[in-house]
Amino acid sequence: MAGLELLQSILHLLSTALLYPVIIALLILLGWVLIKAGEFISEYSLRNRDIKKTEARILDARRLLKAEKIDESVAILKNSCSNPLVASYANDLSLAVGIRGEPQYRYRESQVEKLLQDYELRALKKLEPTKIVAQIAPMLGLMGTLIPLGPGLVGLMEGNFELLARSLIIAFSTTVLGLLIGLMAYAITTIRRRWYFQDISDIEYITVLLFDKTVEKDDTGIGAGTGGRGTL
Repeated sequence: MAGLELLQSILHLLSTALLYPVIIALLILLGWVLIKAGEFISEYSLRNRDIKKTEARILDARRLLKAEKIDESVAILKNSCSNPLVASYANDLSLAVGIRGEPQYRYRESQVEKLLQDYELRALKKLEPTKIVAQIAPMLGLMGTLIPLGPGLVGLMEGNFELLARSLIIAFSTTVLGLLIGLMAYAITTIRRRWYFQDISDIEYITVLLFDKTVEKDDTGIGAGTGGRGTL
């Protein structure tokens, strides 16, 4: 019995010691997710997708590239897209286009393939923090719920209803806080996933328009051969 009581005391001490770190972690995550919500709103205000305008500029850059007017093609590429991720890709792509081979410009497919993969990973990296927080915040909220219940039940047994009330307030508050943080992080992750899925699709389309030999423009419109890639 003495050993069991000692074990219970150790478990109680450890679980109680975790209460304040859990509450502090939830408060930190709340501040962090509010900052991310502000960044999300700012990013939304910067998104202005106009695929037809982008398409026309990329085709202009393609014609200049075929005419070996590299500088003009690079200048158009740098200003061809509006969404931040796609615009950044177009800028990086313009650096690859600006490289001249011997005796003339030579495009290396492996470089752009690597650039495409890097941007897919970049999009995933931007999604990861809020995705992780959306999963761990409710867990921390649950920990903050269960930990005070021990002292609360002890207070109930001893008739100390004030201790019980304080424990329940902490338990319910941490639950609500954890769920709120998780909800905000989940919403940001879900909407951004759709944004970046569209951006990666546009990035692949831009690459095809600029370099694929099957792309032709005539009086009836544009045709492009695509290879099909993975999704976020």
